[in-house]
Amino acid sequence: MRKKRKWIIVAVILLIIVISQIFVNVKYLYNPVTFPKGNVSDITRLSYTDFIRPLVFEAVTWDNDGNQYFYQYISDEKEIKNMIKLFDKSTKLVDYSMDDFLEDMNEAETIGKYTFHLKQLVIVNGQEIAGKTLFSFDFYEGKEVFKVSNAHFYELTNEFRDALFSALSDESKWVAY
Repeated sequence: MRKKRKWIIVAVILLIIVISQIFVNVKYLYNPVTFPKGNVSDITRLSYTDFIRPLVFEAVTWDNDGNQYFYQYISDEKEIKNMIKLFDKSTKLVDYSMDDFLEDMNEAETIGKYTFHLKQLVIVNGQEIAGKTLFSFDFYEGKEVFKVSNAHFYELTNEFRDALFSALSDESKWVAY
């Protein structure tokens, strides 16, 4: 009788663990084990519980006068995870300052500026709309630096730039909000 009771307790505990894991994997983009351990956790002070599905990357293109002129929303989860992974492993530029970034910006006046916002989607009156911004970053076309939260600067690798432009150029990955 005692042996049977032990097995029932073990089975109930295992069932709770499995159900909890399924819940976390369905609700969140990451779980505690898969959550990025690099730049995402260092500078954003976010945890896996902030990455509630569904998420969207809002991409804003700016014209030469500093006006927003084009919005794209990328909701493809594979693309979002890839962009977060590439952001997470980017090299932080320790000796790079806001003055350096502003100098680069002045040189880059004739080329495109892009801002990416990772946002949670929320349902309001039955419609999904872009909600809370988890993090944002800016970069200029042709420059090898991107800025996060006006204080952190990272190397924009060719792989990361290519992933961003690939997502922007593939209209099948866009959604409208």
